Amino acid sequence: MLNDTQIRDILHCRLSETEMKSALLSLTPDQLDAGLLQRFLAAFDEMLITGAASLNKLGSGAVDCTGTGGSGLPHFNTSTTTSFVLAAAGLKVTKCGNVGATSKSGSFDLLDLLGFPRKLPLEDIPTLLEQSGLVFLYAPQFYPGLSKLAPIRKTLGARTIFNLIGPLLNPARPEYRVLGVCSADVQQLVAQFLTQSSGCTRAFVVRGENGMDELIADGSTYITTASPHKIAESEYRAKPASSSSAAPFEATPENNAKIFEQLIDGRDQESSFYKMVCLNSGAAFHVCDLASSIEEGVKVAAELLAGGAVRALFEKSRRIYARYLA
Repeated sequence: MLNDTQIRDILHCRLSETEMKSALLSLTPDQLDAGLLQRFLAAFDEMLITGAASLNKLGSGAVDCTGTGGSGLPHFNTSTTTSFVLAAAGLKVTKCGNVGATSKSGSFDLLDLLGFPRKLPLEDIPTLLEQSGLVFLYAPQFYPGLSKLAPIRKTLGARTIFNLIGPLLNPARPEYRVLGVCSADVQQLVAQFLTQSSGCTRAFVVRGENGMDELIADGSTYITTASPHKIAESEYRAKPASSSSAAPFEATPENNAKIFEQLIDGRDQESSFYKMVCLNSGAAFHVCDLASSIEEGVKVAAELLAGGAVRALFEKSRRIYARYLA
């Protein structure tokens, strides 16, 4: 078991490359537990840039919808799109993300094209959240030391703690979460951690049967509900189930931006992308008790998209954030 000094040595890359690889390979999901995950996150907190710890005050009443990635499947930016739907309903959204690591289009790859800045002045973030209803937090801004780890991680060829810890690094510490994972072992580990996490009132940790790290519209989604010191397991199948799987597509930021525009314009109300956005939005509405069930939440999402509320929220927030673009 690693001690706290060894954990800090890993995060600050104070070991040789050989020692780093050996240490990281001892941190595969099957060798982790919630206690070790908690100690890593405590060490990450020490790495936060000066002033960022104050952002945890923003988490009260806030929601984040995100995934760990790693499925290897072509991926539309469902959770990023979902963020605009949730904000259009009046929820406070604090989403932390990055550019793609294993995928071509991470949340900030899409946000770049949509006209949102990567970095924001810390002192302005609370006001921006109040004005727009959502704030996108660029992970490397808050944990700049992580960039040193990236080249080593890419050489490993194995999943480690860093493939699951990303969504938990949100400095705002949102009270509600829909957190997607792509394997059963990670699902249990993350859920166990969240039951012990101060400030987390309720979270869905979800995994599609096809390996997707979000609720899926074609097949079963396995949901672990985490609340303080309590875990509940369930299986959800979208109703009505889609009759066919999504057609193959190239998940580039450019393609995803076109899909995003069609969705928020209300021009697409049939595709798998539309169904996934409504479904994941519905789950988030249910987690936050804005809807009595996922199905009820799906209806709310569909109305917001069709009625133009999401488009209006998007345009408003883009105007608010435009002054921070370089």
